[in-house]
Amino acid sequence: MRVGTKLATGFLLVVLLILLTLLFCSAISRRTHEKLEALKNVVAPDTILANKVDIAVSDADHAIMEYLIQGTAQEKENAQFAFAQLEKVGPKHFGSETHTNPGESEATRELIVKIRSFISVGLDIIKLKDQGVNSGELLKTKVEKLHSARKILLEQLRKHKVTRMEELADAEEAVSGAYILDVRLTLLVTVLGVLLTVVVTFVTTRSIVKPLKALNKGAEIVNSGGKLDYKIETEAKDEIGQLSRAFGKETKKLMETTALVEKLNKEIAERKIAERERQLAEDKYRTIFENSAVAISLVDEQERLISWNKFTENLLGMNREDLYLRPIKSLYPEGHWQMIRNHDVRQKGIQHHLETQMIKKNGDLIDVDISLSVLKNPEGEVIGSIGVVRDITERKRAEEELKKTMEMKSQFISMVSHELRIPLTAVKMSIDFIVDRLAGEINEEQEELLNVSKRNIDRLTRLINEVLTFQKLVSGKAKFDMETRDVNKIVRDVYEMMARTAKEKKLDFSIVLEDGLPKVELDSDQISQVMTNLVHNAIKFTEKGGITIATSKYDHTIRISVSDTGCGIKKEDMPRLFKEFEQLERKKGSTGLGLSICKKIVEQHKGEIWAESEPGKGTAFHFVLPTEQRRKA
Repeated sequence: MRVGTKLATGFLLVVLLILLTLLFCSAISRRTHEKLEALKNVVAPDTILANKVDIAVSDADHAIMEYLIQGTAQEKENAQFAFAQLEKVGPKHFGSETHTNPGESEATRELIVKIRSFISVGLDIIKLKDQGVNSGELLKTKVEKLHSARKILLEQLRKHKVTRMEELADAEEAVSGAYILDVRLTLLVTVLGVLLTVVVTFVTTRSIVKPLKALNKGAEIVNSGGKLDYKIETEAKDEIGQLSRAFGKETKKLMETTALVEKLNKEIAERKIAERERQLAEDKYRTIFENSAVAISLVDEQERLISWNKFTENLLGMNREDLYLRPIKSLYPEGHWQMIRNHDVRQKGIQHHLETQMIKKNGDLIDVDISLSVLKNPEGEVIGSIGVVRDITERKRAEEELKKTMEMKSQFISMVSHELRIPLTAVKMSIDFIVDRLAGEINEEQEELLNVSKRNIDRLTRLINEVLTFQKLVSGKAKFDMETRDVNKIVRDVYEMMARTAKEKKLDFSIVLEDGLPKVELDSDQISQVMTNLVHNAIKFTEKGGITIATSKYDHTIRISVSDTGCGIKKEDMPRLFKEFEQLERKKGSTGLGLSICKKIVEQHKGEIWAESEPGKGTAFHFVLPTEQRRKA
């Protein structure tokens, strides 16, 4: 039903009820005017009081219902006021009446009890509502009790009125039965008219106001930026209901539009960030590209230059007109270009540190180190390549100079060593000749001095030999006579050769050999020199205890170990052991090349050498030589 129809219907019903009431009252007013005028001093006060009670009951009932439905503080105040008015016009006034008839007094007391019972139920409902009891639960329980009390009260009030009218009829002989009936009907119609008017007004107003409040609440929530998906709960079929449903649809569309706008804003922000990052990356790349200390160039799929940095122009002495779309192969000598193509860079995709030469604009050749990376599209097709070129002309020149210097150094050391060996040999032979008394008798002091000179000559000869050996190993001129040999036999030979020296220092000297070791391809003289050097060092740095040479098989290798009980090596000195010309603090006076020579000889045999030591307890040197099976692997 439309809102206009509801309002018109309610208004017509109210007007109709009022007209009916007025017509009825007007019809009987003429009949009872004189009678009422005569009895007004007796009937009127009591009747008005009863009507006040009746109206107060209706007001209280209406107020408590409004409070249960709306639950506002104003409605609560209205309800409390209505019950206070009922208390005022009810028990207080009826309690003040005087009655000569005991039965009438009992009826009045019963009426007062019913009024107070009705007041008590109403106040109890207000109290429960204040304690948070659900309105729906109160409507189901307490309101039914209130209506029951109200019904009983009205019935009792009616009885009271009847009683009073009967009392007045008996007291006033002038009032006929018809008059009493007309008065009752008038009062009844008036009360019913008022009640019906209140009910019609309440129902009509509530059916309009409730959905309007819901609609207003929804509008406030949406307008304040709250939930856009807020749904207005209403079952109204009128314009307000239609407006509420239309409001819900619009808020849903608004929510979808808002979500879409937020998504678009997010995408725009992300694109701006991505664009900013891309621009920064491009600027960074361009800065690096242009300011790089190497030549960087880009060629297309036809191997033509399409992009390069400033360093490329400076390196080749060319400008943009010289380089743009120039075939890259024209920048390399023919043989060098063919060498680059032989590396098949396009197939491998990348090539690092390829040394070659390039042609400058003036025709000069420069040495360069190039690194190439092939560029491919998503389909795997080659679309070009990037080349990074470093000028190594100065490095090449320095390497040549260094090579010449090293060659001169090697020749000088070799010459000096050979020139020293000849006179040292002659001196040593002369000393031996004198010590053997072939030139005549010598005393003990002279013999001791000659022996000291002989030992120093032997030491100097050993130093010269070490320098020559190291120089040959470094320059790659050392010759290795590789043959398949028995390692244990070489160990026995070294043992026999060094046993006398160990015995002179009163040291225990032993060998522990594993049987059945496979033969190894080696240069027996070189490996013998390694073992001799290690044993010599062990004897030199061991004052008491002993020295052991051991062999064993270890994972397709033969391991040879030389261990002693000497002073040991400090932990911080271990990394310096095999460095050339390094002398540890244990004893000075050597070239510092012995262990370096051992390391290079072992590495020439594709082996490894290392040491283990604990200061104060001794040192063990180990080196491994691969067996034939390991070499094949």
